Amino acid sequence: HVRSGRLKIVLDKKVIHVGPGESLTVPRGVEHCFVNAAAGETVATVSFDPPQDHLAFFRNFALLTQERPDWFSASGKAPLLLIALSLHHFQDHLYLAGPPVWLQRRLFAVLAVVARWRGYRLMVSPTRSAAEGVPKRGS
Repeated sequence: HVRSGRLKIVLDKKVIHVGPGESLTVPRGVEHCFVNAAAGETVATVSFDPPQDHLAFFRNFALLTQERPDWFSASGKAPLLLIALSLHHFQDHLYLAGPPVWLQRRLFAVLAVVARWRGYRLMVSPTRSAAEGVPKRGS
């Protein structure tokens, strides 16, 4: 739900603009991405059903931009190794649009090892199993 500003949402290759007071539901499994389409700040509320660990995934990036700004580009983009580490740890929650999921799983497993070797770490760990929706043992 957009409170202020404007979002550009690409939903299954179709571009949709959502403005103040408007909402859009993205069906599960549909390829999508969104960007700020306003000249200034956009404020929006995003919810997930089922929630799984999406909040923890995004909280990682919010915390890391504050604690480790040196890991991000001047425009705020995360490096591929950090993205791979995050998507590997939050497996079955989120995937990149485009490459097949089976390929991402294999590639991110390898890149996550490289990311840890290069010093990247997550600040928030997954707490739930995507398949079961219950806390993981040992987490």
